[in-house]
Order: sequence, then C-alpha cells, then structure tokens
Amino acid sequence: MLSSHNERPYQIKRATEAGDTEPPILHSFPSRYYEGYVRELDHFCDVVQGLDDNMLSGENTLRVSIIASALEESVKTGQAVKVIY
Repeated sequence: MLSSHNERPYQIKRATEAGDTEPPILHSFPSRYYEGYVRELDHFCDVVQGLDDNMLSGENTLRVSIIASALEESVKTGQAVKVIY
C-alpha cells in the first residue's frame, strides 16, 4: 500500500484522552502537493526541450482516466467498482 497525506502548515499532531487534533490542511490541492507540481512542471519543460524522455505513455493516461471514472461511479452509487484495464 502507498499513501500520501495532505500537507499542513506545520506537522504536529496532538493526542489526548479526548482525542487527536491536527492543524487544518492547506487550502488548495496545488499548495498541499507543491513539490509534486514543481517536479511535474520541470519534467514537462525538459521533455519539451528534448532534454528528457516523456515518462508517461498514452496507456498510463488512459488507465488514470479509467480509475478516475470508476471512482466517480463509486461515489455516485456508494458501491465498490471493479476496475478492468
């Protein structure tokens, strides 16, 4: 299993008998995953300039679309959706 957690303004978690508390997540998806966006943009610029090969294939893009569609269907129906590539 892989997991990625939302970035927060500071990385501290408080645990007491009453429960756990954490600071709220950063406002926007790009601010929570800033480093990933920067790396993606850097790679894109390198590909455009011919300095690197594109790491993504059309097949990878199609699979992401299939997964996103299955997730959307799952949210609409409240049921698990089997993903078939």
